[in-house]
Amino acid sequence: MLVAHRELPQALRGKVGPSDLVQETAVDAQLAFSGFRGSTAEECFAWLRSILRNNVVDAVRRYELSQKRSAGREISLASETGRREGGLLQLPNGRPDGSAIRREDADVLATAMTRLSNDHCSVLRLRYWEGLTFPEISERLGRSPDAIRKLWYRAVERLQEEMNNESTHAGKDYVSSEVGSNEPGRV
Repeated sequence: MLVAHRELPQALRGKVGPSDLVQETAVDAQLAFSGFRGSTAEECFAWLRSILRNNVVDAVRRYELSQKRSAGREISLASETGRREGGLLQLPNGRPDGSAIRREDADVLATAMTRLSNDHCSVLRLRYWEGLTFPEISERLGRSPDAIRKLWYRAVERLQEEMNNESTHAGKDYVSSEVGSNEPGRV
């Protein structure tokens, strides 16, 4: 999510959300996984990041370079012109776009992160927010790569527990049961 947020131009965020790009990347990766030739988790993450970056480039081409979808051509409904020409718009099928759910999930994550130890927060931030490999994290934190992997695994498990505790009132479960995954559930 952080890579998608960082790579996506600000002007496009009203048209395409980082989570949309991450989902598109997951689908593309699943379809192309037979072509993956790496052997380590780091190579897999690099492969996924390259797919994500290609999806960002495609999104820029689709939305920024297409005049019919140019954000500059949009008219705000709050303006006088917008009130005259458009009035209120109905959502198709009355369904929300999911942004409220994403904000709620982000709040659950932020609250859960405050309950983790400094070591757990550090390894999660370096791994997911900064996209560092285990050897790079080990250099930063002054521990062996194996110790960092174990710390990361415990941090992800602890974060899942905290997120599940935080979200029980909303009826959500953040523990993933991905087939074939030897990592803790995705967060």
